[in-house]
Amino acid sequence: KCSNNSMPTKRPAQPRSDFSPKLNTGFTLIELVVVTGLISMLLITISSMFMATLTSNLKTTIRQQIKEEGGYVLSQIEFMLRNSAKLEPNSNNIICATGMKKIKFSNPDGFTTELSLSGGQIASNSATLHSSSLFASNLNFDCARNPGGEYYVDTLFSLSEVDIGISENFGHMILLRN
Repeated sequence: KCSNNSMPTKRPAQPRSDFSPKLNTGFTLIELVVVTGLISMLLITISSMFMATLTSNLKTTIRQQIKEEGGYVLSQIEFMLRNSAKLEPNSNNIICATGMKKIKFSNPDGFTTELSLSGGQIASNSATLHSSSLFASNLNFDCARNPGGEYYVDTLFSLSEVDIGISENFGHMILLRN
């Protein structure tokens, strides 16, 4: 017999074991894998951008070095030829022709100098004109006379850094004073 005063009491619901606070305190394995994957992709992207920047800076520095040394070689050849006393037969017994690989001239001091390509270096009798880190090729002296009888020499060559694969071509026409 039930009395009106008393209401049936409900039992409090028992928490389900899969929602217990003890089991909800960490991350699931899939969450850890996803976050690790995202961080890995971000780090790979950042490192590849960093490497691309370093490579680009290296190529720019090497290109700058090639241009500086090529300009120096051209200025030295121009100075020596312009101030030479006269052209002499080179070791191939040629004084002035197109396509010469060597050019020889008398200096104001009476000695002679021959410019040529030797072992990847543009060299005179006594020294190379650029650093050994660069490789020279295609050295060519095109020599001729203008209508006034003056010699002019068109000097052409290439300098390259073989490991990186950067190459620059240089050329300059020089009017001789002799």
